Amino acid sequence: HPSPSVKYPKYPGFTLWLAEEFDQPLDLDTDPIWTWSDGGLKEGAVRFVKEAIKFEGGKMKIEARRWNKDKTQPCSHAEVGHVGHRRLVSGEFRTKHNMFRYGRYEVRMKAPTVRPGNPNINGNFIATMFVFKDAKYKNWREIDIEVTGDT
Repeated sequence: HPSPSVKYPKYPGFTLWLAEEFDQPLDLDTDPIWTWSDGGLKEGAVRFVKEAIKFEGGKMKIEARRWNKDKTQPCSHAEVGHVGHRRLVSGEFRTKHNMFRYGRYEVRMKAPTVRPGNPNINGNFIATMFVFKDAKYKNWREIDIEVTGDT
């Protein structure tokens, strides 16, 4: 979904294959490239849900918050294992087909806001960009860009 109003940089030896500016909200159930994960880490305290991913003002925002519902909608494009109910939810935004193996990656991202001394807000929050080689847990190879909220 490259934006016609953006002049993308050119780099020798690289061809732009995908750009996402979030100019328009994405329908993560029908978009041909993007989807959401319905999983999470089995040892983690957070469950991924689509409702935690929002598109506002040309930005994608992923929230972490308490979850008062019992069920989440399944998404067949992301998770291969079962992750049960968690008291907190957040989001995972991903491509449907894990089609990016190598190349040049650029991302604009902001660390979560924390408040030192407030245990409800000053937690172990990490903003990440992962590039997976294959489906989750199949051939786990990844490139990570991680920014913690306390740095």
